[in-house]
Amino acid sequence: MRQQLPSTDVSLPRTPDANSIPSTPANSDLAQYQTGNMDSNDFVTIRPEHPGTEAAALLIEELDAYLAPLYAEESQHGYSIEKLVEQQVEFFVVYHEGEPAGCGGVQFFADPQAPGGAYGELKRMYVRDEFRGLGLAKRLLEHLEQLAVSKGVATMRLETGIYQHEAVGLYEKTGYRRIPPFGDYPPDDPLSLCYEKRLVNPDDILGRLDEWEPPPDTRYPPTEHE
Repeated sequence: MRQQLPSTDVSLPRTPDANSIPSTPANSDLAQYQTGNMDSNDFVTIRPEHPGTEAAALLIEELDAYLAPLYAEESQHGYSIEKLVEQQVEFFVVYHEGEPAGCGGVQFFADPQAPGGAYGELKRMYVRDEFRGLGLAKRLLEHLEQLAVSKGVATMRLETGIYQHEAVGLYEKTGYRRIPPFGDYPPDDPLSLCYEKRLVNPDDILGRLDEWEPPPDTRYPPTEHE
């Protein structure tokens, strides 16, 4: 069983390699920045949101509808809204000119075998068709990576499917490499792909999380994915 890190108690001092992560702002409040390849009046905003908000819920619904005809139920590992909340996934919605354009989140796990003693896992990454080609997925990915580094986590992992060609292309272009199934992902699912990226050198992060223990009132209940 993987040991999850709560979103409120994992921040550590760190000294990341400034060249490892792009300079997109990332914090627990609001990251807003102007994209360099758009008109001066076009803005992208990445907001932390509860997965149950109207905008977030509709994006997750669209993602599930897209995946349903591609994969059998046993090959669909995406969290429901309820599970995103239960597992305290740090979830964000990306807006383009005020319109919800995509979403994604990250969940943190303590793992003595991972570099630095912990890793982040990307969850529910999605950009609507009409907003693709604008670089929004890459912006959101950079945001989540910086969030991980800010919490002292040196490694990001993810699971995706073989039919997510655009997503696979993005991950591979941004430094993710194929790894065997991790956590509780099935070892023999031919439709599943797992990736990992080293965000920074673990030695550059002050402190380790391999002996971290959550206080009793923040332990998460077991789920079917654990």
